Amino acid sequence: MSSFGIIQSMNVAPVGFDAARDLPKGLLEFLLPLDRAFTARQRELVRKRAAALAAAHQGKLPDYLPPSPATQQNWKVELPAWCEDQRNQMTGPADDAELVVKMLNSGAPGVMLDLEDSTANTWPHLMQGVSNILSALRGELNYFDRKRNRTVAIQPSKSVIFTRPAPPSSRIFPGLISRWIRSFAWAAVSPSAICRPR
Repeated sequence: MSSFGIIQSMNVAPVGFDAARDLPKGLLEFLLPLDRAFTARQRELVRKRAAALAAAHQGKLPDYLPPSPATQQNWKVELPAWCEDQRNQMTGPADDAELVVKMLNSGAPGVMLDLEDSTANTWPHLMQGVSNILSALRGELNYFDRKRNRTVAIQPSKSVIFTRPAPPSSRIFPGLISRWIRSFAWAAVSPSAICRPR
């Protein structure tokens, strides 16, 4: 909020933005069926949560949900062999090309290029981060080192690149689509969701 009490909009697409033209190809077609399938349930769960909180304020404490297959059956998630080594996973902002190159040249088994918490929540930073990730996956990302007066590029390695996506603002989508649905769709149509480098 500014000193004048006006709330500043964050992560808002620029004037003239056209979702069909300017978003990754296939994003809207992938996103809207997910919205139809899951957003109503998500809003119902939010409503139930608000009701449980209101009841707790009146002295009726919440209880655990009844058992379900997820809590009673023996199940696990298996990782591919190439991403099992998580001893030293590095995380950093995707919009900082110099830091991205340094992380990928560090020898860390995994590097998460973050588009959410560690990247400024504005449209230019988000788009710069996406551009850096795609350049890194192509092996083209570099930066100019002024101290050494040379260009530093990504070196071939076995580091696994992960991306934590941050979806564009709901203002550029029809309706009030759930953030997790937008985030999932943004990752699913991007080639950078999980990738094993060359």
